[in-house]
Amino acid sequence: MPGDGFKEGAMPNFVQITPFMHVPDLDAALAFFADLLGFAVLFRQPGYAYAERDGCGIRLMQNRGDDGAPPGNRRFAYYI
Repeated sequence: MPGDGFKEGAMPNFVQITPFMHVPDLDAALAFFADLLGFAVLFRQPGYAYAERDGCGIRLMQNRGDDGAPPGNRRFAYYI
């Protein structure tokens, strides 16, 4: 669209798209991503961690709800 900063037909340059995943057990999720899949845990604080492998990151958020996600947020969220 005119004035939106993009040339017609041009694709924006994304640096990274990072999913947020709600998990019921952060320690178990980190063990899976780090030990089994080879992700490096780059940041961790209570209830939250960021792990990355080959330039691909994932943000893990602990939530001990019935299915690991708070009501109204039972899908992935993405940070662009």
